[in-house]
Amino acid sequence: MIRELDVVALACDLPEYGLEAGDLGTIVLLHNDSGYEVEFMTFGGDTVAIITLDKNQVRPVRRHEIHHSRLLETKLCPSTSPAFTSLAVHPPSAPASSVPDPIRIRAPPTWCASATLRPA
Repeated sequence: MIRELDVVALACDLPEYGLEAGDLGTIVLLHNDSGYEVEFMTFGGDTVAIITLDKNQVRPVRRHEIHHSRLLETKLCPSTSPAFTSLAVHPPSAPASSVPDPIRIRAPPTWCASATLRPA
């Protein structure tokens, strides 16, 4: 049985997020019997993605498995990066300027994200 805060392994590739089968994530929310909200992070603690997944897309980590490291091929989730002050998510057809900023919504992976950078 999978519970909140359990570490799980991704059972399938999710190329739109730069994730591969076997990547480890943490269950941050249970959706009754339908699935989970899973956070995937780098070893440095940066969030790669927080995704709603069906039960068949993740599996419990087994006792005799080993961790694996690989270079992340996509950008980090900007909402958790200290370089960003705000994040706007909008459909591809809508320009970023038409969306109030900051806004926090759950959006499909085909939507675009724009961010306001804080000077270094």
